[in-house]
Amino acid sequence: MFVSVDLGNSRIMMMAAERQSDGTLKVLALETEETPAECIQHGIVKKPADVALLLASMAKKLENRLELQLGKKYDINSFYTAVNGRSLRSVRGNVSRTFSTSTEITQGELSLLRNDLRDEINTDKAIYSITNEEYIVDGEYVREPNGIVCREIAANYLIVLGRADIQDNLSKCVDRAVQFTDVNIEGLAPLAMADAVLTDDDKSEGVVHINFGAATTTVVVYQNGYLRHVAVVPFGGKHITNDLANEACELNITVNEAELLKVQKGTPIDNLGANDVNFKMPSKPGTEARLISKRNMIKIIKARLAEIVMLCMEEVKRSGYAEQLRAGVVVTGGTSRMADFEQFLLQEIGMPIRFGSFTHYLDAESVEKYSDTEYTLLVGLLLNATEECIQERKVEEPEKNQPIAPKKEKKSSSWKDIFNVKVGTLFDEPEEPTIK
Repeated sequence: MFVSVDLGNSRIMMMAAERQSDGTLKVLALETEETPAECIQHGIVKKPADVALLLASMAKKLENRLELQLGKKYDINSFYTAVNGRSLRSVRGNVSRTFSTSTEITQGELSLLRNDLRDEINTDKAIYSITNEEYIVDGEYVREPNGIVCREIAANYLIVLGRADIQDNLSKCVDRAVQFTDVNIEGLAPLAMADAVLTDDDKSEGVVHINFGAATTTVVVYQNGYLRHVAVVPFGGKHITNDLANEACELNITVNEAELLKVQKGTPIDNLGANDVNFKMPSKPGTEARLISKRNMIKIIKARLAEIVMLCMEEVKRSGYAEQLRAGVVVTGGTSRMADFEQFLLQEIGMPIRFGSFTHYLDAESVEKYSDTEYTLLVGLLLNATEECIQERKVEEPEKNQPIAPKKEKKSSSWKDIFNVKVGTLFDEPEEPTIK
């Protein structure tokens, strides 16, 4: 059984799953908590101690859910997560080696080639990924140079750089959470999400995956089976919410009200014709309900969303493969669930669009509960997981003919008391207000 964690700017999610005999994933349990204020910003853990405490609490709740479902006690010892953050960006690197005589290419020679690349990279950023784009052997492109005899070999690489503290702070979370013995930092979040929704044919034909997240929007480009570009746009759904709540917009609503408005009534498409539509915004007790102009709301949403899409397409052009993406655009992320989103994208970019899906990786029961694209990263991490994260808890039995020692009262409370979790309400879902 495996566990994945999505350390989001607005929510932290922890998912447990097991791999079936047919290769599909059976999701066993999910735990979700709101991210504490200022703990995670733009994909970077800012308060490792606070996040560690929350992760330990979530793991205990997840263990409880597993026990209820499977009838056994389990311990979560580790989890899979990924590096994320708005500082992530890709650059290209090119190196070559020339031999005095015809030389057979071995894995050792390829390692030396990559070492040459590292020596040439002059950056104060951390290197998070080095991907082989292509090898050129005696002037000819090849995918697998091992065993080829040549006089010269060159390689084109794609290097993903980012701030060094991204991974450092992730590791600190585990160091400070005694619940876990290990954390598996499985590559980059943008690539894990892409793996969950893109097919090999997509990557071969040329495709761009765009994930419209809360604080950032990620862009990943593949062409001819190779990773070609990775970028993070520093805007997302939260910026639309903040725009709606901005006093200059004259909607006179709070950030929480703006989020509710965006989710329930938001759209970037104006189909109102000559007539505007006003609807009531829920008000606090003792105050009058406010009328919100739908046209004004649409104007605000459209402006910010158009900016985000424009920045994404600039990254696609920067990749150099904008004209070679026959598979078009695959979209995921919470913001993409907005009404008329697909229609708006078609107007803005003029490329084939489809919403990403990973349901073919899930068993039938899991598809019913966990098909939403908000779980894309969690599923992507689980697909690449190899090390077991969950172990059945061993119950030690007393030796025969030995008296059973009486239980001692613990000074400290159970985890239920420590984290102020009431068992009766553990699985209750709060009711959300609606806009009429």
